Amino acid sequence: MQNIPRGIINTAFSLGSVVSKEEQVPALPTTPQNILRYYFEQLTDYEKAEILDYDTIYFIGVPKSKKVDGKQQQTEKQDTGEQSSNDEEDKEKKNKFTHNYGYDDDKGDYNIIMGDHIGYRYEVIEFLGKGSFGTALKCIDHKEKKEVAVKIVKNKKKYYYQASVELRIL
Repeated sequence: MQNIPRGIINTAFSLGSVVSKEEQVPALPTTPQNILRYYFEQLTDYEKAEILDYDTIYFIGVPKSKKVDGKQQQTEKQDTGEQSSNDEEDKEKKNKFTHNYGYDDDKGDYNIIMGDHIGYRYEVIEFLGKGSFGTALKCIDHKEKKEVAVKIVKNKKKYYYQASVELRIL
């Protein structure tokens, strides 16, 4: 949890620690503060900070153990005084989370986790296809309560521009 600003950690821990066993867990949708209070242990460290950027939470996805860790690793190799037996292994460890905290691969494509959330609103149900600009997913929109297709554009500047042109056309 060392990568989350200290104020957010303190707020999250204080909210999570005041839950009594008699309290009723609120139904979704709810506020980010309620999610931190009642579902704190189900969120990754990254989500505990990110969730505060949203007004309403409709869905939180699969348990923490099945999600991307989301911890930012240092990109500089730390000197431990030991020689590594495998430079390729060191390089892999070094670059593991350098692509959007582990949420993207090295090509800018989103790492899909079935059953997880997108924006605390969409539940990923099925992979539909992959194209030059990104990936299409079948999702459930928990706000509108219907199935939708979600297109996730590669996390590269040139693809972002192309997607904005496509949106204007649509």
